[in-house]
Amino acid sequence: MSDFTMKLPNGAVYILNRLEEAGFCAYVVGGCVRDALMGKVPSDYDICTSATPVEMKRVFAGERLIETGLQHGTLTVLYDNIPYEVTTFRVDGDYADHRRPDSVTFVRSLREDQARRDFTVNAMAYNPKEGLQDAFEGREDIERKIIRAVGEPTNRFTEDALRILRALRFASVCGFSVGKDTAQAARSLKDSLSYVAKERITAEFVKLMCGITAEEIIRQFPDILSVILPEISFSADALNELPKDFAVRFAYLLKQNENIEKVFSSLRLSREQETAVRELWGARKESEPQTIPEARKLLCRMGDARAMQLKAMLKWKTALPEQVIKDNDCRSIKQLAVTGNDLLALGITGKKVGETLLRLLNLVMEDRLTNEKSELLAYTGSIL
Repeated sequence: MSDFTMKLPNGAVYILNRLEEAGFCAYVVGGCVRDALMGKVPSDYDICTSATPVEMKRVFAGERLIETGLQHGTLTVLYDNIPYEVTTFRVDGDYADHRRPDSVTFVRSLREDQARRDFTVNAMAYNPKEGLQDAFEGREDIERKIIRAVGEPTNRFTEDALRILRALRFASVCGFSVGKDTAQAARSLKDSLSYVAKERITAEFVKLMCGITAEEIIRQFPDILSVILPEISFSADALNELPKDFAVRFAYLLKQNENIEKVFSSLRLSREQETAVRELWGARKESEPQTIPEARKLLCRMGDARAMQLKAMLKWKTALPEQVIKDNDCRSIKQLAVTGNDLLALGITGKKVGETLLRLLNLVMEDRLTNEKSELLAYTGSIL
């Protein structure tokens, strides 16, 4: 038994105990073990077991179960409304579609199950009685800060080409490097990324961009990244200085691109992500505000959150936008002390209402009027 211990949630302990009491081996596995070894709090806990799907259903008869993954050996057990995926030890068949195995074979051996996993840091298992099960030196690779494929890297990447990008993503997020043999295999098979669905590519790319060493990974592997985004020249100088915000970092990467439509066609970003990147890219030549009125107008045009993203992307030094936000200066029609109804009462109608409100807002933002109802109404009356 190793010197490593994990504090497991009640649900994971309950499931492990139930399986062990029924005579089966069971362990938490994968990312939760990796994160715990790195001093992070795992976000979820997957479990693997020697029990077959039929045996798992028998062990957890009477529990709340989700059986949608059962044909691949996965049963989801709900404990206090928290889902735990419990998967039978297995080995995979061929991967004709470069994504999913054509078949899976259930086995009783933990080591065989670990051998099919992508990277050594994800191939570890743990239970409180036996401790850390680490057949492929994942713990050592964490200490050495290396992402290394389990077994022969070419085999792992041939099975699922997305693992090429996942290697880069894990390196970026964890602050690791990619092992020499793994990097060589990734480069030699990089064109197989064309087989991977854009949705899967995008999910990994977004995480990669938000990693702590995204700049280094982009600089080291432009040849691989160019397969998924051939429209971009991957120059990421000072990318790590930016907040870990995908829209900010991606728009920064796109600053030199004059046309970004092909970029968006290569990915499957969410509407929110694409909108944010488009707006930041569109404002990439915006001048840094030098006065409070200029800062107010910037916040008015872009909204507070987007303007602060733009400031981060363009690395402005000014604190004027923050000052406007802190002081809650008027920078939107909603903040004006007068409303459309007030203008209607003065006899203003139709599109003139919106035009007048916008005029009043500009005068307030420029400090030519104060945002006081009496003053705004008096001014409006004087121009009728």
